[in-house]
Amino acid sequence: MSFRRYSEAFPEDPSGWEGLLAAARRGSDAALLAEAASALGSTSRDPAHAARLFEEAADIFLTRLNDDVAGVAALTRAVDLDIRRTSSFEKLFVLLRDSAAPADLLELLTRRLRVATLPEEIRTLH
Repeated sequence: MSFRRYSEAFPEDPSGWEGLLAAARRGSDAALLAEAASALGSTSRDPAHAARLFEEAADIFLTRLNDDVAGVAALTRAVDLDIRRTSSFEKLFVLLRDSAAPADLLELLTRRLRVATLPEEIRTLH
């Protein structure tokens, strides 16, 4: 049974998605790579691990598939899972800052300010 068929038969089992992600990383199918990273992120019980996977998926959606909607959704999921993950926060911040979503940007900044510890970051967020 291929990783694809296994993942379809058992979508809650991360092992199928892990295999599919590993295969996709060696191939050239960007859509499969983004799908596998997102799906594995959805099955992960570790929020930090899931956030890394959603950020990986977002990068693929944004840079290789030119799908801004899916990219923002994946980054939003990454930040929701781990607001302390600086790379996800900064990428989402730039996208929201450049969009017409000031309320979403304000909410993101407020959430990040609650966990910021570096004085320079706190000053910047104010």
